[in-house]
Amino acid sequence: MVKAAYSSGKPAFGVGPGNIQSLWDKDADIKDAVIKSITGRIYDNGVLCTCEQSVFVPSSRADEAIEEFKKQGAYVVTDKAEVDTFRDTLFPGGAMEKEVVGIRL
Repeated sequence: MVKAAYSSGKPAFGVGPGNIQSLWDKDADIKDAVIKSITGRIYDNGVLCTCEQSVFVPSSRADEAIEEFKKQGAYVVTDKAEVDTFRDTLFPGGAMEKEVVGIRL
């Protein structure tokens, strides 16, 4: 997207891949953090680099965080075959598939 903006012939400001990581402390309000992470990830269909790419949670609170994500409608992938299918579909050959960026299903 940045390359396309720069080659458009019009002034453009952009950055490369940068999706941010969210770091949660051991005393984080998990329910509130999950709401904010989901909202941040789906904002503008997740196209912007400001969207959370991943969440780092202390291992002592990981199960609680996963359960809260599920309660709030997140789809949690744990099956290896399903993980492989997602990876191969979204990142064929290790690069993001441009046809799926920003698609709302």
